Amino acid sequence: MSITYEFNPKGKLVSELNLGGYGAFKLNAAKKVALHKYKVERTRIKNVRNVETGIHFGINFKYKISEKFFLFDFRTFMGLSNIFYMPEDQPVLYFNTQKTKTTGF
Repeated sequence: MSITYEFNPKGKLVSELNLGGYGAFKLNAAKKVALHKYKVERTRIKNVRNVETGIHFGINFKYKISEKFFLFDFRTFMGLSNIFYMPEDQPVLYFNTQKTKTTGF
């Protein structure tokens, strides 16, 4: 869920700020490992949590060209929960973080 604030709506240029939260659900937790000239090994990861939550922040710029818009969008996501089950004496190390950049018409 996001809250979007439109600012700087001057002529053909429109800018927006995005802020919100997200939830992610595990569909599959596996890794594939292959060494040179060997068969690919697929291993199921058992200590991954089923649900992950976090917040996101983004900004985008749209410029109107004829009837279409040219878009530049940047968003960053920050996980708020550890994505792995960890022993109590281990530090929390693995948060899901990602950045996306989108450009196009």
